[in-house]
Amino acid sequence: MIICQEIIAKSMWKALVKWHLDKGLINQLFLTKRFFTNQMSSNETMEQHVNKLNTMAKELDAIGIGVFPKIKMMVFLMNLHDSYQLMVTSLQSYKFIELNGK
Repeated sequence: MIICQEIIAKSMWKALVKWHLDKGLINQLFLTKRFFTNQMSSNETMEQHVNKLNTMAKELDAIGIGVFPKIKMMVFLMNLHDSYQLMVTSLQSYKFIELNGK
């Protein structure tokens, strides 16, 4: 087994991640597509949506595809539920707002 040779939990975890994390092109394509096409559902809270987006961004980062904060913010706004459209439109009308993820 891949973790039998490891003694501490941290090294066991690293061995498992290395074994299971597929950095191939197919996985990169799947995770990237899932990130950009993710849609907030009507029964999902804002907190759940943000957490889901952050988790997907971390998964992309783990396989070597970093997501810039500005891109993450744009994807977040694009994929909000329709009930938040007024908020998105309002944010777009303010020229002084720079979407920098901070």
